[in-house]
Order: sequence, then C-alpha cells, then structure tokens
Amino acid sequence: MTRSLSPWTDELTQKLRELWPTYSANQIVVIFGRDHGFYLTRNAVIGKAHRLSIDLKTRPMAPPKLDKPKIRRRMGPLKISVVAPQAAPVPFVPRVVAAAPPRNLTLLELTDDACKWECSGQDDASEFRFCGHDSIEGKPYCAAHCKTSYLAPTKPNKMKAAA
Repeated sequence: MTRSLSPWTDELTQKLRELWPTYSANQIVVIFGRDHGFYLTRNAVIGKAHRLSIDLKTRPMAPPKLDKPKIRRRMGPLKISVVAPQAAPVPFVPRVVAAAPPRNLTLLELTDDACKWECSGQDDASEFRFCGHDSIEGKPYCAAHCKTSYLAPTKPNKMKAAA
C-alpha cells in the first residue's frame, strides 16, 4: 500500500471548503497547523482551493481576526537631531580705506610697479582708470588698496575646533 505524501485528507479538504468563505489562507494555515500538528504553507492552501474549484472571489472583504502572538521589537533610544537655525547672510560691505587720490592712469599708462586698482567704475574698457600709486613688492596694489582687498588671517575658533 502506497501512502501519499500530501497532507490533504478528505477530512482536511472538507474543512477547507467550510473555512474558505470566512477565513484567509494565512488564517487557515494557522488553524490546520494548530489542530493537526503539521505545517502547511499559504500557497498550499490557495493551490488546494484552486484545484477544488472553490471560487476565490466569494470571500468577504475583511475576514475575522485570529489571535496572533504579538511580536515586540526592541528599539534603541530615539535619536533626534537638532538643526540650529542659520543666521541670515551678512551682506558684503567693502572696507573703505583712506588713500591718496588716485592718479587715474589709463591701461596704456600703467607700469609694472603701479597700483592696478580700478577706480573709474566705468563699464566700457576704453574708459577704465587705475590708481597708479606705487605698488607693494609682489602685490598688484598700493598699501591702501592692499588693506582693502586682502584680509588678515583670523584665529581659529576654539569651539569649532572642539566639535
């Protein structure tokens, strides 16, 4: 006598027909596993229902809920990141340095040791005028305009360095 490997007995098949209209496939798996001591998969239950030609669309929208064991997950401490409000950007205000009146040299009149600070404020390149005072060695500008264009290095903030 050969024994079938399928767990579907006539009793289980009849019980499936009774449970199918009111319970989901997952719930039927739980009921069968609890009552019969073996485990079926959800797909096995759906496949058997399909082979029995049970109408899959006849079930109610919300099947009754079975008691499921609650799974509690341990969560770590809630991490909240605080973003400091950003300050409004500081508008650029050029430093005004008292300097001797510019010599108003044209581009053709400039020499290598003359200050090349543009003083005319013109949009047309042919009308540009430059300071023309003696420039500092290694720099393109005179002492007054170097103070305006170059910033002294600042000390690093100790609070920023610690972060």
